[in-house]
Amino acid sequence: ALLPMPRREGRVGVMKVLFALAVLASLATTAHAIYEDQVGSFDWHKEHLGRVTHATFVGSGATKRAFVASEQGAVSALDFKTGDIAWRHVLEPGDAVDRLVVAGRVLLSL
Repeated sequence: ALLPMPRREGRVGVMKVLFALAVLASLATTAHAIYEDQVGSFDWHKEHLGRVTHATFVGSGATKRAFVASEQGAVSALDFKTGDIAWRHVLEPGDAVDRLVVAGRVLLSL
């Protein structure tokens, strides 16, 4: 006895649905935040930097860095993964940072 061949159209439709579900699942992300009453309790702080006023992030993977400026006039590079200070420069008294900009391999403090 000959069995009918399965319809290809049905299998293609199921594959399209499964692909669409996989794409939607990959787009789902999680967000982490703190509640309003936790402000001040869980603020980020790093020794020898002071209160951070400006930050910018560059790189990817193992080379990701955070460049920060503080109220105390320190400009620093932090290893994003460990939080270690890669380098730190204290500005002259009276100098302030209004903005940090990364241009290629150069960090500009404006």
